Amino acid sequence: VRRAASAGVDGASAEPDGNPLAGSVLRALPRGVVARIRKDRWTPPPVFGLIRALDGLEEGALYQIFGKGIGMTLVCPSFNANAIRQTLKESGCQSSFIGEIEAAIDPGAAASVRLE
Repeated sequence: VRRAASAGVDGASAEPDGNPLAGSVLRALPRGVVARIRKDRWTPPPVFGLIRALDGLEEGALYQIFGKGIGMTLVCPSFNANAIRQTLKESGCQSSFIGEIEAAIDPGAAASVRLE
C-alpha cells in the first residue's frame, strides 16, 4: 500500500467500523461527492455463500458486516488507477476496480456511498 500511495493514492481506507465497505470508503471522501460501488465488479469468496446458508444472513448484512470480501479500499484519481493497480500487482496484491466517485447534486452535501 505504501508503494501505491507513492503512485498517487488520494486516500486509503480499511475496515472496520461496523460498516466495513461503505463506512471505510466514506471516511476517504470529501463533501460534495458520491461513491458508486458496483457489486458486479468483484467476485466474493465462496465462504460468503456458506455464511449466508448457515446463518441466514441477508445479502445486505454480508456487505455491512463483512464488506463481502473487500478487505481494503483505495480511493484515487481515475487517471492514476491503472498505475496503482500495476504497483499493487507487482507487490503481490490482487485488486479490482469496484467503482467511481462522482460529483453530488449539492456540492456542499455530505459525501455518500451507494452500493449498486
